Amino acid sequence: MCYNSNQSANPLGEARSDLEIMSPLWLRMRRAYQEKGGKYPDPILKMNWTYVDPESPTLEELAMEFNGRAPADVTDPTDKTKVSVKKGDQLPSFAMLRDDGSTSSGCWIFCGTWTQAGNQIRWDVATTRTRPASARR
Repeated sequence: MCYNSNQSANPLGEARSDLEIMSPLWLRMRRAYQEKGGKYPDPILKMNWTYVDPESPTLEELAMEFNGRAPADVTDPTDKTKVSVKKGDQLPSFAMLRDDGSTSSGCWIFCGTWTQAGNQIRWDVATTRTRPASARR
């Protein structure tokens, strides 16, 4: 996932983005599980989908979801009195991911790409061939 909000071309005909296709499909599938049930519905029914517009999440919202956040305070493993990441904050790196349910991330490899400081993966592709060394982490 390389996030860049500069659109390169307008879609042809009735072409739609993946988000415009998958979001309504996901919402219909979840509604079907709510109404009819299904085998092991928990992953479907309990999935977080708290976007401003559930039918069309923004790229920014998805980038934040992929990065991950702390649903509960994340404490330092060596000093439980020290809070490393506050509840609700974006995670600063994959090193903060925990296997105890105190963190969430759409994909560990993207953890650190959208921190409390904002978007860490955007750069001006028009003027930069590669990311400047100061932007690499």
